[in-house]
Amino acid sequence: MEERDYRALSEQDLQELLDPSDKELRRFLKTGNGKYAVYQERLIAVCLCQGAAKHFLDQQTGVKDIDIWFFFEEHDLVRISNFRNARKSLVLALPRFATREALGLPSEGGP
Repeated sequence: MEERDYRALSEQDLQELLDPSDKELRRFLKTGNGKYAVYQERLIAVCLCQGAAKHFLDQQTGVKDIDIWFFFEEHDLVRISNFRNARKSLVLALPRFATREALGLPSEGGP
């Protein structure tokens, strides 16, 4: 069964995604022995996408996961030929959306 969180996403929630997004961007730029470093100055946008983006706008869709995409101006010599080359999944514990157990905290009724 697919679980979704229907709590509203706020500007503060997006701010909490900045640091892990920046770390992921830096990881990508080092990929392939720095092959993609040429994209450092070609970043166009960092975007909340898919269901979480729709939920941010309508506050009704619910959040199953959070997708952050990076968009770059294409480089003539170094191409990102397949988005799977740059794809990376991260498991983050965002305090407002994680369960207490996921954060390593005792349950509300626990010790």
